[in-house]
Amino acid sequence: MPDRDGKCVHDILIEWGADMFATEIKKCGEMLQHHHCQPVCHKYGNVDRCRFLFPHEVVDASYFDPESNAIVLVCRDGTMNYFNPYILVFCQHNHDLKCILSGKGVKAAMFYISDYITKMDVKTCEMLSLLSCSGSFA
Repeated sequence: MPDRDGKCVHDILIEWGADMFATEIKKCGEMLQHHHCQPVCHKYGNVDRCRFLFPHEVVDASYFDPESNAIVLVCRDGTMNYFNPYILVFCQHNHDLKCILSGKGVKAAMFYISDYITKMDVKTCEMLSLLSCSGSFA
């Protein structure tokens, strides 16, 4: 998609070159993706640990873990959110990407997104547990 000057991402990448793009990734990553624990990180009984699971485990190379059925991504800095370099540089906004393959991961993501969007006092998982325990209404 072209920007205001009529250039698309491909044109900008060619103009910049690999070195400049790498510099932009580093600059944006440090500015936008670096996690610093705040009081919000310790809500809901997470007194001694960050509820966003920081710091991440440092992983030298990506791999597939058959036991958990998960793709474990390379992580060289445990305080950085997982990100897509193109989204990071061209949108200039923080984000957190995760590969979700298991039912457990999908369920956790669904609960998080539902709670985040609705901002309800009752959490989605609590509401669903009430529905599943509620017996027949017939």
